[in-house]
Amino acid sequence: MRLELGLLLFRHAAHRMQIAERSERFATVIEQLAIAQRRLTRLGEPCANVASERSQILLHRRTAAESTLAALLAEKWVLDPHSAQELSVLVRRLSADILNQSRAWTARALLHDLERVLIESRTTYYCLRPLAWMLSFGNQRLREVLPFQANLKALRALDAGLTRLEQLGWATPEVERFHQPLHRLARRLTVHLEKQLKPHLQRAIADAGFSASDHREAVAAHKLLRELLDVIEHRRHLKFTDVRDIIARNVLRLPDFSANDVFRGDRLARFDRAAAHALPGVYKPGEFYLKGLQQLGAPLFGTALGRLALRYLILPFGLAFLGLKTLHVLISLLVHHNFDLTPLWLVIVVGLAINVIAHAHVVRTVALATLRGLWWGLRLLFYDSLRRLLHWPPLLRLLDTSVVRGIDRHLLRPFVIGVFLVLPVIAIASVIEGTLIQLNISQFALALALGTLVRNTPAGRHLLDDTASGVGRFVRVVNQTLILGLLRELMQFFKEVTRRFQQGLHWIEELLSHRLGESRWALAFKALLIPLWRLLDALIQFYVTVLVEPQVNPIKHFPLVTIGHKVMLPFFPVITSFLLTVTASLLPKWIAYPLVTLTVLLLPGLAGFLVWELKENWKLYAANHSQPESLPAVDKSPLRQLQAIELAIIGNHGETMRGLLRRGFHSGTLPKAFDRLRRILRIQMRTETELPQRLRDARRHLAEIERAICVFCDRELAYALRRRCQQPDCSLGRIETQRPRLATASFELTLELYCKAPDHSQPITLHLSFYLLEPDLFLTVAIRGPRIHLDARCWQRIHEDLRVFSGRAGARLEVIN
Repeated sequence: MRLELGLLLFRHAAHRMQIAERSERFATVIEQLAIAQRRLTRLGEPCANVASERSQILLHRRTAAESTLAALLAEKWVLDPHSAQELSVLVRRLSADILNQSRAWTARALLHDLERVLIESRTTYYCLRPLAWMLSFGNQRLREVLPFQANLKALRALDAGLTRLEQLGWATPEVERFHQPLHRLARRLTVHLEKQLKPHLQRAIADAGFSASDHREAVAAHKLLRELLDVIEHRRHLKFTDVRDIIARNVLRLPDFSANDVFRGDRLARFDRAAAHALPGVYKPGEFYLKGLQQLGAPLFGTALGRLALRYLILPFGLAFLGLKTLHVLISLLVHHNFDLTPLWLVIVVGLAINVIAHAHVVRTVALATLRGLWWGLRLLFYDSLRRLLHWPPLLRLLDTSVVRGIDRHLLRPFVIGVFLVLPVIAIASVIEGTLIQLNISQFALALALGTLVRNTPAGRHLLDDTASGVGRFVRVVNQTLILGLLRELMQFFKEVTRRFQQGLHWIEELLSHRLGESRWALAFKALLIPLWRLLDALIQFYVTVLVEPQVNPIKHFPLVTIGHKVMLPFFPVITSFLLTVTASLLPKWIAYPLVTLTVLLLPGLAGFLVWELKENWKLYAANHSQPESLPAVDKSPLRQLQAIELAIIGNHGETMRGLLRRGFHSGTLPKAFDRLRRILRIQMRTETELPQRLRDARRHLAEIERAICVFCDRELAYALRRRCQQPDCSLGRIETQRPRLATASFELTLELYCKAPDHSQPITLHLSFYLLEPDLFLTVAIRGPRIHLDARCWQRIHEDLRVFSGRAGARLEVIN
């Protein structure tokens, strides 16, 4: 019976292998051959006479499948011979690991990821548009091909494969070795996708009206294109809000709203229409509530009269009402009262006071001086006075006596350390008992004994050292931009959560995409399911974006949602009755009642959504930002030049160059990355254990920072110089950027400038050095090489680009000839 069952399972694996082989699913072929090999081995003695021969056949066919899979991938994406060879070795290693119980699942999944990369390269996706086809009386095509979908899915599969490679448990050198061919394969896919997307994006940008009128705007237009491509490559799709955020931080922002924009739409609306047509399956047009709110706010944000009303009327008196209402809510939480803090006369008085402070220079200076004096007075009272007391010579002599030092060393410090160890235990015991534990002499003795033990053992001293270092770092963090950094961190966190959620919805939509060659049943099932999913997707998007996210995000919730709840509370019965009337005719009661209840409970989140969306829409218009100076530069002081140029965003969390290098709560990305790497290396040396995953994560984080710096320098400076190369009266031929060298709070980068003349082969090097010397950030540019090959006009343009580049980085420029 056991032999018959084993033979049946062996035949089943061989049959599945043959089916997969006919459909060219080589990962499945390798997997089923490995399963057949394992089942043949388990048959044992009864099949010993044929087991050896069958094993050789299985091994031969598995080797052929491995070679075919690697060869097809290398041929399709034109890998170099070394990468193709390494990819072939990787496939063989994964095939061998399928027989390893601890690594079988991950190895099998990675092989299937590579198979998906190959299959997607041969697949064509499309979507059905029956409504547009019927409305056009057959003039428009029923099927719309999605030309970018296959490459995007292949890149997603390759990303999953790179993640699984690190989960296999191989040694670090092997992981790094096999990471290279997969990385090159991903790079080839990315380059191919960029070649597909770039002309369509360029056409959509041009149709929308984002055209450059001078050198700096040409650099900005190139950066706009590259950032849009970055979003697509990173998230595998592009949304209306992504485009809005990119435009808001680009020099090519929206001009003031005009009468033509009422009928044609502004640049953002035109790009939304053009991109929806040019990038099917990649670009998702904006929802009506997002685009409608942006269009409704255009007369307010994009006209001089609207900005005047906003600056002197809506903002000051709105802030006055919000501030007084917030104070009212806070006082209500502490004490019960019946008085109202938001009468009309008080709102007007506070609004006028805000106007005077914001727009009257003398009053603003006096208010800031008063606040600064109050701060220094409190600091003198609670910090500086105590510090000076502790440095008083008589007190220092008293503290330096042997008696006081002995008490401090053997009694006071051990007791304090023990108290910190005992207090959590007492707190947990009090929670369990339901009443506060009464302290007695035994707890004090236990605290003293534990503190003495910790201070006098190697492990205890090591713990104290790590704790002291951590507390010191925490104090430094608290001392630098705690509140603002915390707000930005929370906003970035919830923004990323929302994006991940939307990415999941987009992934489901991709699964429902039609593909050529699918069965009729799959075609019919997807055709019926897609309209329902799109309706459900729109509903989920609305609730999450408009109602749920402002409720759970503490930055948006208080005070906006809280005050919105207070204002809407009297209208909830009317709103509930209206929604029940509308939904009763469309939905059954068991759906309508929970839906209306959920909507009414979440409705105050609308206030947070409106305010934050209007804030983002305000940034879209160029007139709402400080205008960069025109080129060529006029005679201004270096400080005024630095202030006139808008700072560029470099990091993934909105950091500027200073924020990248300077330590703080939400800044200092580069020094913190080096701290993390050093900490892991110290742990490895101290414990003599390998931490490969943590070490790879730390190195990858540093590599991401290096890439961000490279991207910034290439798009802001190197591309500007390459644009100069295209001018006929400029001697520059080409620009090459070298890899940067990173340090804790500085980095260096070299640009090589080649002349057009063929006899001038030696490049001119620009050695850029960014370093932080508190309180300023400096950029030193050392020019080396044959400078005489470039004329004075060319050097003037190079200096202009360097000056603008330093302004975008927020650094003081120093050129060393």
